[in-house]
Amino acid sequence: MWSTSQALQLLHHINKKLMNLQFLNELKKEDKELRRQQNKRYRQKHREILNLKKQRAYHKVNLEKKYQKK
Repeated sequence: MWSTSQALQLLHHINKKLMNLQFLNELKKEDKELRRQQNKRYRQKHREILNLKKQRAYHKVNLEKKYQKK
């Protein structure tokens, strides 16, 4: 299990990477094919970060359920 400090650092890193996606939203409006190509390259390059994001969401839901039971 990760310490609180490590978890916060990871969340900060993930959020920083997600901020880079903002330009894709603008690109989407301009050219959909270019957007698809960019998404594919991003997913290939950042596969680990995307998987960590999914794990984070899963653990967040479970943590919320755990606190609701108390």
